[in-house]
Amino acid sequence: MIITVGPGLGEDQGSMAGHCAYSNYDTNIYPTGKAVGVTALSTFFTTNPVACDCQLIDFDSQSVESNQMYVSSSVSDNVVMEVANVYQGVNVALCKSASTTGVTCGYVTFAPPVEVVGVPDVDPVTGASITRDVENLACGTLTVGQGDSGGPVYQTGYGQNAVGAAGLVSLGIGGSSSKSCWATMDEVQLADGVAVRTSAFG
Repeated sequence: MIITVGPGLGEDQGSMAGHCAYSNYDTNIYPTGKAVGVTALSTFFTTNPVACDCQLIDFDSQSVESNQMYVSSSVSDNVVMEVANVYQGVNVALCKSASTTGVTCGYVTFAPPVEVVGVPDVDPVTGASITRDVENLACGTLTVGQGDSGGPVYQTGYGQNAVGAAGLVSLGIGGSSSKSCWATMDEVQLADGVAVRTSAFG
């Protein structure tokens, strides 16, 4: 989850992969399991192609948010900037943290915007098999597995306990765990009308 500042009143919201749930689903923070709110509108299951595999989480309380992201099951770092598309070029080093495969690092192999055609998925309500063409991704060698979707993709090198927010894990490619794509934060911000939270609260 990467925290964003919402439109309107500027309330903070979480961000996650759009294919993980319909709207109005309860969400929890990994790895603590703490309930934080419900998912907002996702267009993943209603549009094809999908402009952004992303959706927001409306928090139950503004007291649950943080400008930090987990980089392991016990360590969180401050998000101090967004890594825009223009800085996610080929061979740029990035890492991700997610619930199944944990922290893995690699390199961008296909700079955004990338479209992946015919992505298989399952409707979370009906259980029906579906396919979607997913646009506006970046892809690289970050190892991912089932259950990693929505995990933060980030860049190190901004000082101690500081990272840049690059995107959200979306999918693996061709059955290889070391070929993956993510929705970039440029696209999350554009699709959902939000900005990445890069400052402390209070």
